Amino acid sequence: MNVLLFKLSMGRIDHFPLCKNMCKNTCRRENVTNPDIEFIQGMLEQIKQNAEIGVRYMQSWEIKQRFRDEGYGEGYGEGYDEGYDEGRCRTLVESVENAIKNFRLDVKTACEGLGITVEVYEKAKLFLARVHEES
Repeated sequence: MNVLLFKLSMGRIDHFPLCKNMCKNTCRRENVTNPDIEFIQGMLEQIKQNAEIGVRYMQSWEIKQRFRDEGYGEGYGEGYDEGYDEGRCRTLVESVENAIKNFRLDVKTACEGLGITVEVYEKAKLFLARVHEES
């Protein structure tokens, strides 16, 4: 019931307690002075009159919420992985470039000193270039 009330409150947290209070006290429509609350109470009355609509509405809302939750989880995981890869590549490239600049080394010597190959350094640079093109 709380999910239905929240949905009827048009997702506004400040309307939710008012909707809940209306259901508890079953106040009369003619006593409501706020037009938003009157609208919400009208929707609530319609759903109460037709229980089948209420059940179908709730089921569709729950299904949509489940899809949103799953999509958020997948997107969060992908974003985390991409950010992690970008951070590692950025650190590697910066380390090589700082070694070149501060110790006046060539790329090959700097990479050897950091325990990587020039090929790995080049791939990291390309990855960062692609990431910056996409954003």
